[in-house]
Amino acid sequence: MAVLTMIPEADAALKVANRDLTIRKWCFLGSIVIICFVYFIPWWSLFAASVIFPADRVLATRQKDGWKFLAAVLLSLEMLSNDFSG
Repeated sequence: MAVLTMIPEADAALKVANRDLTIRKWCFLGSIVIICFVYFIPWWSLFAASVIFPADRVLATRQKDGWKFLAAVLLSLEMLSNDFSG
């Protein structure tokens, strides 16, 4: 992982993946709070959860794609160092 932070594009991808994970955690917490509060507020407030859930899925897909990119960069660096070292 330390090698990835030396590459500007990979460092940016790491920051985006970290940000997406943080937002996903808040989405999860928000959906739990909304579901718990549905007993106190009207049932139609569950529509907020229908907005949060797709946002969470979109962020999960973006995060997965980011990790695939970082894995590909790390694998290419490993292959490159293998080729140079003999």
